[in-house]
Amino acid sequence: MYKNEPQFKEIATVRSVQVGASNELNEDLIQEILNETPIQEERLRRIVDRWEPNGYGRILIMRDMEREGSITGFSLFRCFDADEAENVLGSKVIAHEIKKSQMKKIVLIDGVYAMRSEHMHSYEQLVLTETLTHCIAEGYDYSLFANQLTSKVAIDLNVPANYLVYKGRGFCF
Repeated sequence: MYKNEPQFKEIATVRSVQVGASNELNEDLIQEILNETPIQEERLRRIVDRWEPNGYGRILIMRDMEREGSITGFSLFRCFDADEAENVLGSKVIAHEIKKSQMKKIVLIDGVYAMRSEHMHSYEQLVLTETLTHCIAEGYDYSLFANQLTSKVAIDLNVPANYLVYKGRGFCF
């Protein structure tokens, strides 16, 4: 053992995780989420109901392939153009700020859920990173986070490391 080597290092292990994004959140998937996670049905349905009239909603799901494809994390988000911001967000003030920033394509992350696991550390960050990566690949250039999925904020922005990660990815606080 080297003198300067950290004594309590985390051991990296390989996990097989499947990531997929969809524009459709059907009843079967809603039931699977409700059965496999502690998410409250009322909260999930309230978010999905906001998607229905305009079809902006999307879901990104992460599945553990070593546990028969069980859901280990997901995010719910809406993608829209800056011209639709007031209609989607319901706020003239926020819509004005978005238009003032001259961003064209917006992502509103309605919620992030990640299963706690001894095998995966910072899993919320991984789900969020996958969500943002998907959105960047689709040409979205501005993101907002309003976690309406859980009763407490799933990602603790008071932790300096988390704050810097999300601030670096363009989140506004």
